[in-house]
Amino acid sequence: MRIRGFMAILLLATVIVFYLYTMKTNETAQIEESISAFDRAKHRLTETNMMSLLKAVELFTATKGRTPRNLKEVFGRAPLTTGKQDGWGRDIKYEIIDDLSFRLTSAGADGAFGTEDDIVKEY
Repeated sequence: MRIRGFMAILLLATVIVFYLYTMKTNETAQIEESISAFDRAKHRLTETNMMSLLKAVELFTATKGRTPRNLKEVFGRAPLTTGKQDGWGRDIKYEIIDDLSFRLTSAGADGAFGTEDDIVKEY
């Protein structure tokens, strides 16, 4: 009789541990999915902001016949209030390639330029 009682308690404890483990694992997966979705949204925001910068630089280039030396030259005294930063809140880097080409670069999630997660668009 004592063995059956012990086995019942052991079985119950095993079920409880398994249930708690499953719940924790499921919560972790949900949190990881939420973080992943948030990172994807930041990436899309960065690409949208780069497209806004592209349009502004293209307008400048069409008007002046050359690429601007910097983004301040594009916006003059009325600075762009949105679109100059990536999804992580850091400024997008503008670089001239030649008279009619330029590059926009976001440092990506890690915040460091020249790494694997950079978002780079050349126009």
